[in-house]
Amino acid sequence: MDGRPSESLQSLTRRLAEQLASDDGARTLAQLQVLGLTAAGYGVAGARPATPRLGIWGAIRSAAGDMELVRDPSQTESWRFWADVDRIGPKRGTRVVLVGESVARGYLYDPATTPARLLAEMLGGIEVVDLAASDLSPAELESVLAAVPTLRPDAIVLFAGNNWHNVLYGLDELQELAAALRHGGYAAVRATVHERIIAPRARATLDALAAVAKGIPVVVVVPEFDLADWRAEPSVLAPVLPNGTNARWMRTYADARRARDAGDLDLAAELASGLIALDRGTSPIGFELQGDVARARGDLHAARVAFEAARDAVYGTFVGHSPRCAAVVQGVLRAKSAEHGFALVDLPQLFEAELGGDLPDRRLFLDYCHLTLLGMSIATNAVADALGSALHAQRRVVTPAIAAHDEATAHFLAAIHNAHYGQSSDVLRYHLRRAVELSDRALDQIAWYLDAIAHDAEQWMGTSFDRLCESPLVRRYFAATDPRAVGRLADVGLTAAMTAVLAEAGRVPPSRESDAPGIDLLAPRHSARTFRERAGHSLGPQRAYHRALDLVSHFAFQRWSAGTLRARLVCRLPGDGEAEVQLRLNGATLSTAGVGSGWRTHEIALPVRAGANELEIVWPLREPRWAELIESDARRLERAVYPDALPAYGEIYELRVTSGPPPSP
Repeated sequence: MDGRPSESLQSLTRRLAEQLASDDGARTLAQLQVLGLTAAGYGVAGARPATPRLGIWGAIRSAAGDMELVRDPSQTESWRFWADVDRIGPKRGTRVVLVGESVARGYLYDPATTPARLLAEMLGGIEVVDLAASDLSPAELESVLAAVPTLRPDAIVLFAGNNWHNVLYGLDELQELAAALRHGGYAAVRATVHERIIAPRARATLDALAAVAKGIPVVVVVPEFDLADWRAEPSVLAPVLPNGTNARWMRTYADARRARDAGDLDLAAELASGLIALDRGTSPIGFELQGDVARARGDLHAARVAFEAARDAVYGTFVGHSPRCAAVVQGVLRAKSAEHGFALVDLPQLFEAELGGDLPDRRLFLDYCHLTLLGMSIATNAVADALGSALHAQRRVVTPAIAAHDEATAHFLAAIHNAHYGQSSDVLRYHLRRAVELSDRALDQIAWYLDAIAHDAEQWMGTSFDRLCESPLVRRYFAATDPRAVGRLADVGLTAAMTAVLAEAGRVPPSRESDAPGIDLLAPRHSARTFRERAGHSLGPQRAYHRALDLVSHFAFQRWSAGTLRARLVCRLPGDGEAEVQLRLNGATLSTAGVGSGWRTHEIALPVRAGANELEIVWPLREPRWAELIESDARRLERAVYPDALPAYGEIYELRVTSGPPPSP
């Protein structure tokens, strides 16, 4: 033997490689790997650390021999998510520990005020250790709860549940979800996630809290959602539907919107029910339409039921969405609190009573789930009542009070945050006007923001952005190390709202100074209206091209002067066959272009105007290849890769605008 494999072994290896190189072979290999990892006890979440750590704080021993927690310099980039506390010292008196997510952090008001600070004032100066953190995942929450006993608390407050959809699925769970997808589409996936994954993990978290508490008082807060104002983000329509009904769903959706806008409530309600029947509750759109109709008819109970269903529709479908506490989590919080004897502050019930049966709205919420000062006051007072009784503490009546310019800044930031989740111009203008009512300084902040995005450079590179960040609230939101916050988006609606509010105050918005010679319209500053449009609504790997999840793709850009530019478009249609796409500029049809399943290049003349311009590409309505897409998504789940879920109606590889002579006809 000369060390080389025999000819028969080479042939066997070659045949095996060819088999594994096929799609079925890759699937078989992935399944074998999953089987091996599952048998070995591994999951996607990985192993837990050997010793629990308490957020950003590490343990040290003081000169007196006491154990203290000190902010870890190696965690500097995470400091802004937690309380501005350098040191958590030894226990000296009665101590309450508050554990929670961004709502408990006082998001957008922090560090001007926080629920923990209010709670300490309401309880007569009892120490409240603030362990609330923005973006706290369920796994991180478990780690924090495990370390809480080291603080020797006399009571624990849990204010969490909005982030419990951010679970890391185990390999066995992903196989179960793949089977559910094949059997019943995304409706079956959603039901499986709610019943078999989210609910058991939520129960386990409350059981772990009971084990940690060991008889000391616990207060659990059930989060609420802005049901009245919050709407699904643009392009979040229906996922891939079984039996080829996406095209029918899209036509019904268009008819329902027209009926609602025309005031034909009976027809709108009928069509909304048709949408829900087609998507089996996996899209928020039909429920939102039902809620709108019910509110118009004055039926607040029916509106609440519909908007709660809209909130929960995408929960568990692998479609990106804002944080929220779904009914399945709210139910677990209530049931387990009763089982373990925890005091319960049920915000949905509390807010409904405070508003006289009205739906929770912008009076209580800055956005989807973060509270205004009024909402924070109602919630914190209820927690203080429960703790005051349990700890026999003196209860004080405290009304949240912060500097007017800080409250104005919170509403200014709320307008930006709502815009970047695709909310209505009415909501944006409300928060901007509220900011201006509170402080004239808000007009400067609006002008600075518009100036920061009026240039081709990134917004954080100019002096206007530096002026904005003089506010601690703005610095916390626009962290230089967080590209999600400082990265540019297509702020079309926000710019219009800010410009209008400045005009109402007699202020002239800043203007552009020059035009870039070329524009990549696929860049987020031109193509993405929201955080999710920038990252992709799919939770899976991002594509190297733009996926159109609606029948119209929007691209915004500014020009200093009018003229004719040259656009280069490279696009294709998912699936087979030929069709035409329509190109519109500022509402007027420019031309049509033939498109097929392969990439095609089109050169287009764009007669742009001075100021804001919008290029739209209108895609043909074609039925997605539902059987192929569902099987592809199921196979991705089996390989521990998240699926796309939402079908694409068109795809763009390149869309670039340049100066120079227009293309020849």
